[in-house]
Amino acid sequence: MIDKNYLGSWGESYAAKLYLKQGFSVLLKNSFNRVGKRLGEIDLIVQRHNLLVFVEVKTRISGKFGLPEEAISYAKQKRLVRAVFWFLYKYPEYQTWQLRIDVCAILLSEAASVNARRDLDKFIKYSKIITNAVELN
Repeated sequence: MIDKNYLGSWGESYAAKLYLKQGFSVLLKNSFNRVGKRLGEIDLIVQRHNLLVFVEVKTRISGKFGLPEEAISYAKQKRLVRAVFWFLYKYPEYQTWQLRIDVCAILLSEAASVNARRDLDKFIKYSKIITNAVELN
């Protein structure tokens, strides 16, 4: 059986590779407010020119309980937006940049669960980036 934390970490690294192929550079991984009230975590922050993209990565083995992109609840969307505004408060130099929140969905075949900690790239059924998946209001 594959470890949930390992799967999440692998998914975030794979998502970073997808964005790198599109000409983005990785600014931060796993950004969250370390003091005070936890506002939510941003899995990946990437940049290209004056565009800053906050990425929520969802990785699943099998679609038995729903597809990865379907796992972004309304409450999760609100936490993501709060985390973006916290980031902009902490790093005001990015406040004039174009901003968006994407979801990177990765679905692996069930065979990946038996092959824990092997090259999971071999078990990808699909991976997709859903741009502007969450509105920033």
